[in-house]
Amino acid sequence: MAFAGCVLVVFLDLALRPFLPEAFGLRGAPPDLPFLAALYLGFRAREVGALVYAPLLGAMKDCFSDWPVGHFAFLFGFCALAAHRMSPYFARQAGFAQAAGSLLCGFLLAVGGLLLAVVAGRRGAGAALPSALFGAVTSALVAAPFFALLDRTRVFRALLDRGAYRFGG
Repeated sequence: MAFAGCVLVVFLDLALRPFLPEAFGLRGAPPDLPFLAALYLGFRAREVGALVYAPLLGAMKDCFSDWPVGHFAFLFGFCALAAHRMSPYFARQAGFAQAAGSLLCGFLLAVGGLLLAVVAGRRGAGAALPSALFGAVTSALVAAPFFALLDRTRVFRALLDRGAYRFGG
């Protein structure tokens, strides 16, 4: 069910982009739903093993972007791990805490993406930083309702509730 949830989140993100309003500049920096799903896994997972799906979400996003393959997979995995490490310090159900954690991880994604682009020698990498930072803000604004939606649909519940892996039941 978790893999189906990943596919659903990626295609929902792609389907909603054409319908975003131009008025607030959301077309240039829309909320990043796969990134938020990776953060959701990071904030809610009991164990680090559940974070395997975060790089998978990034790899799915890599398939639909013009960045090199592995760019978002690495960044989503790193940000999900950072969210997992921050999760004891944030209230699980507080919307402001979820938004603040998402904003912090979004800034980490933007700066990490810039560093990866510079190391890879990509020309004009700095031009994408303002839209990435604005995307972090829009993602943080949508984080609490999106996390509530993921909680309500229980798409990742089996993955998050699972304890340590055991053989035979």
